[in-house]
Amino acid sequence: MKIDVENLRTISNLLFDHLKKNGFKNISINEDFYWNIPKEKRYDAYEKPADLKLCQLSHDYENLLSFLNDKNKAAGYGFVQLGEIFKIIGEKVY
Repeated sequence: MKIDVENLRTISNLLFDHLKKNGFKNISINEDFYWNIPKEKRYDAYEKPADLKLCQLSHDYENLLSFLNDKNKAAGYGFVQLGEIFKIIGEKVY
């Protein structure tokens, strides 16, 4: 599978437009900690993961916000953290 970055940008804009159209300026999130499956095990459908890692949404968000002050800091791992934030937003507004 190949993922077209421009298609993702367009889809992201559509989703943010949906939030705006429905009056979402802020989304309250009470949950903070979540379980993460290490990337080495995440896509192995034949073995049940045993070594989960405890992560924190507030830490992910703080790291993402730091990109606003230093755009050179934005790096690939930001997508991982953004994905976790997007998941909880999707669950809240679904």
